[in-house]
Amino acid sequence: MSWSILDACCEIEHMRGNVVIGSTIVTTLQTVVSRETDVARSPAVLSVGIFKGGLRNNIIPETAELEGTLRTFGEAQRATAKRRVTEIAQSIATGMNAA
Repeated sequence: MSWSILDACCEIEHMRGNVVIGSTIVTTLQTVVSRETDVARSPAVLSVGIFKGGLRNNIIPETAELEGTLRTFGEAQRATAKRRVTEIAQSIATGMNAA
C-alpha cells in the first residue's frame, strides 16, 4: 500500500516550518513499527521514500509532501498501522499549527 501524508493528514501549506513539520512526522512514524508492532510475530515495514519540500535552498517552501509505503502480513495489522499514521501526522500538524 502506498500512501501520501496528504491523504493521512492535511495539506501542510503556507507555514514557515513545512520541512521541520515533515521531518518531525517522518521521525515519529518510525515508532509505528519499532514501538507498536510485534515484529517477531507480525513483521511490518513503514518507509517514507519521498520528501518534497521546496526548489531553492534560500527560499522557505510553501508546501511539503511525504510519500511512503506500508507493508504488513495481515489486514488487521495494516488497518491499525494506517490509523496510527493518520493519528500521528494529524497530531503533529495540529501541534505545530499546520492543520
